Amino acid sequence: MRNQNPNKKLLKSVLGTNASSLANSLGEFAIDQCITDAVLKDIPIVGTVLALYKAGNDAQAYLFAKKVLRFLQETESIPLDVRVKFVSELSESDKEKLGDNLLLLINNIRELNAAEYLGRCFSLLMTGKINHFTFYQYTHIIECLTPYLLQQIIFLYQHKNMAPVITSDIYLLSSYGLLDLDMSRPLVVNNLSTPSYKKTKIGQNFYDQIIITNEPVIPIPNG
Repeated sequence: MRNQNPNKKLLKSVLGTNASSLANSLGEFAIDQCITDAVLKDIPIVGTVLALYKAGNDAQAYLFAKKVLRFLQETESIPLDVRVKFVSELSESDKEKLGDNLLLLINNIRELNAAEYLGRCFSLLMTGKINHFTFYQYTHIIECLTPYLLQQIIFLYQHKNMAPVITSDIYLLSSYGLLDLDMSRPLVVNNLSTPSYKKTKIGQNFYDQIIITNEPVIPIPNG
């Protein structure tokens, strides 16, 4: 197990069942106290967390553990037989590629909720509700999420009608495929011209399938 690549450890951890209990323990005990031999067997990716901790990278180990466990908690909602079938049907090269990509995403994401969204996205792929193309569309957005960008997506898509968006955010959301721009029909507000925009199918699907927020609706400002 110690010599197993981290990408293989992550996919094997997707087949585990104790991420939720470990996440609860992480808030109460030091990392080295939480990670027992039984946990290492069920969730082998935490061996990487333990190695970081023992190397003195306490903060890095803690944040990586939080992100990994949030990711795994989402995948645990999928029946084990579905997870086993998905992983077993991957070729060795596909397992390596997928495991590497997931590890990079988990390591790079800057918003803790994004780890949860990544787990939700991977769960949709495992159950066949999205294909690989959509999976990589969604993960591109997830990797770039910041608290501010997430707030803007929620504000825009939780309203049935079009919500006003400031000019800089129009271009930001458009760059991720979350808004379509119409440069031929500019909007003029306070003598300033901005492109017309509308929601996109990928943006609406991302909101409905990945974010699924229970946050109170942010009111659209008057004027």
